[in-house]
Amino acid sequence: MGRRLDIQGLRALAVLAVVAYHAGLPVPGGFVGVDVFFVVSGYVIADLLRREWQATGRIRFRAFYVRRFKRLTPALAAMVVAVAIGSALVLSPLGAQQTVSETGLGAMFLVANWVIAGNTGGYFDAPAAGNPLLHTWTLSVEEQFYLVFPALLALGFLLARRRRHAPTALVGAVAALSFTLVLVHAGGFYSPFARAWEFAVGALLALGGVSLRSRGVSLAGAGLLAASLWAIDSHTPFPSAWTLLPVGATALLIAGAPRVLAARPLVAIGDRSYSIYLWHWPCIVFATVLWADRPHVRAAAAAASLAPALASYRFVEQPLRALRSVPPRRLALLVACALVVPTAVAASLGSIATRYWTPRYESGAMPVANRGELGQGAWFRLERASSIPCLPTAIRRRALEWDGVLRCRQSKPGPAELALIGDSHAEHLFLGFADVLPRENVVYYTVDAAPTLADPSFARIVRYVAHARTIRTVVVNAMWSDRGVGGLTATLRALTAAHKHVFVTDDVPAFSFDPFECKYRQALLEPSDCTTSLAGIREGDARWLPELRAAVRSVHGTRLLPTTRFFCGPASCSMAHDGQLLYRDYNHLNANGSRYLARRMLATYPALAGGAALR
Repeated sequence: MGRRLDIQGLRALAVLAVVAYHAGLPVPGGFVGVDVFFVVSGYVIADLLRREWQATGRIRFRAFYVRRFKRLTPALAAMVVAVAIGSALVLSPLGAQQTVSETGLGAMFLVANWVIAGNTGGYFDAPAAGNPLLHTWTLSVEEQFYLVFPALLALGFLLARRRRHAPTALVGAVAALSFTLVLVHAGGFYSPFARAWEFAVGALLALGGVSLRSRGVSLAGAGLLAASLWAIDSHTPFPSAWTLLPVGATALLIAGAPRVLAARPLVAIGDRSYSIYLWHWPCIVFATVLWADRPHVRAAAAAASLAPALASYRFVEQPLRALRSVPPRRLALLVACALVVPTAVAASLGSIATRYWTPRYESGAMPVANRGELGQGAWFRLERASSIPCLPTAIRRRALEWDGVLRCRQSKPGPAELALIGDSHAEHLFLGFADVLPRENVVYYTVDAAPTLADPSFARIVRYVAHARTIRTVVVNAMWSDRGVGGLTATLRALTAAHKHVFVTDDVPAFSFDPFECKYRQALLEPSDCTTSLAGIREGDARWLPELRAAVRSVHGTRLLPTTRFFCGPASCSMAHDGQLLYRDYNHLNANGSRYLARRMLATYPALAGGAALR
């Protein structure tokens, strides 16, 4: 079999899908392009080894691994070096640079998937958006496949002398075992064991010589691929039975070999797909850090990444691929350069971040970018100094505590007039409301649960607030993304039935990083990391905000107070404002933030004040 141009076209579709997804384009399942790559790799490698065995009666392992090394490692090494240097200029040395260093080392030693699982977490978790080497997990999985599969296939070919179908049986057994792991959720997104069946499907096509060249097969494959891109998204369990969609689509397209995939533009992109894949994601991450407020920054960065990708293809990939015979000494030098240089650069920059910057932060010598307190200690010390324990005693006895500080407080003695109820996200409004409404007696009551009558402690709070004649206004707030909205309607009805003015807030944005990354100047090109994309916040809010709005609309006399907009601009949300840090951790306001939000809320929604004078 000569070079199949349609396979290159399929690679083009795969890389375009992944880049579109990472660029923020409306392709919710674009990440399945990786699964397309896995099936294609299984097919190409199995076909290559099958033909070699048929022609020579053996598999030349040294030649195979030299080809794989020349094809993959030097371009990867160049990218890792560039990203490590870029992270030293752009990312925080208080965690982010160490993550890049660890991931870069993992990528060079073929274990990036395991490293990322430990230092970054899930592929769809918020921290993943800040790791510019996140995409190297796929390369490590693929290289792990290359390490094991040739030996497995050689064993199958040897057994085929007695049992003709031994290679297919062995690969089929691997596919069945791996897919079983997926179905019982015993694998994991980054696990080669949960991905082996995808390579095996491609290999089975090659070993069986499957060819179903017809328009019907090709259309079925195209339809399944389109369904994969739009029916699967970041909330779909993956890998799972859903993975059958992109894997089945790829198998049908390989078997059907539609001529449209051999079109010259697609082949050109497919030829360069490896370099495009290597460079697009680091460019997106760095651009998002540097220009988070710019519209369409991710898409622009993805387009700009073509420059280093094409340079890598022209000056690294192609010259090394053209080397047909490499003397042992020259090969040893190539291996040393490709491994030692990126390893040394990544390890050194990670060590500098840990040994130089971290002690400066811990000693207080790091320059401050945004002023304001961090952590829970400062918040509760200020609460204890500026307020008193709440009334009534029955609720106070059951209140939460933090390091000896009672977490049920009011701004002055006597009956309260404005109550904040919910979880700790109601609590973090307290200092601000107490400060901005000095003539009001503000109280907060919280539980470590959803603000629903199903929770006995919260039901007790609602009964008291409903019957307290002095409490005219009630603000309900919680971390809805964690607590959920179910049961809120009953809470709101109980309060409005008591003729309270009831307001519900939509909660503040939650960030993927700790505010010390915002407070201290850490990177040479970027003074502080205070922002996250508005699109990401909205994507998270879409899971619960419609239900919250529906609950508020269903109870007459209740009003929803949007607050996210006070922290967000056209493209991004920030945990600092005018040089003041507003958060004490990734989702709780500090005293500055509480005052800032209270002023903005009361200026925008005067009914909250109930006629009281604002400070």
